[in-house]
Amino acid sequence: AKKQKKKVKAEEDEGWFTFNYSLAVRLRVWTTYLSAFLLTIAAVGFLVKGDSSASQPSEEDDEVTSRKAPQAREYIMTFYFIAIAGILMAVELGHGYSQQWFLFLNYGWGKVLLKGYLICSALSHMDKTWFDWTVGGGLLISCVINMFVHIYFPEEEKNRIRNAIDKIMEEVAKRTVSSQRW
Repeated sequence: AKKQKKKVKAEEDEGWFTFNYSLAVRLRVWTTYLSAFLLTIAAVGFLVKGDSSASQPSEEDDEVTSRKAPQAREYIMTFYFIAIAGILMAVELGHGYSQQWFLFLNYGWGKVLLKGYLICSALSHMDKTWFDWTVGGGLLISCVINMFVHIYFPEEEKNRIRNAIDKIMEEVAKRTVSSQRW
């Protein structure tokens, strides 16, 4: 009963809002989901917009005839962004193979490096729309939160990553044992 009272007292002392590791992780997870969703939409946008270097329509031409078909760059970026969005989701959901193959994405700094590259890629074409800037902003917010978690909760992050690596090692051991039976 005394421990319960101390626990209730400690919760009351924390105030109405406490930013702790579990809240930071939830925020990181949701911003990763949001950035993966925005990245998928941006990938489809590459195909819908067509060639970013298409000439502006003249007064005689209408917009439909002067718009060029998507070039190889748009197809490649579409596939690339959708694949990366899927990988980000799989790593965040804890899928074993994705955590093993893309081990650097288990770390906050790894996500920051990848998302920094994606920001540059999303904003690299000539005609940037408001949605391109929204995608870049969403990825930037996710980068900031990942760095915040990496800097302010280093021990918790090390334990989380250690658990993820242990889980990967168990999966590899199970696969090795099952393949040796045959």
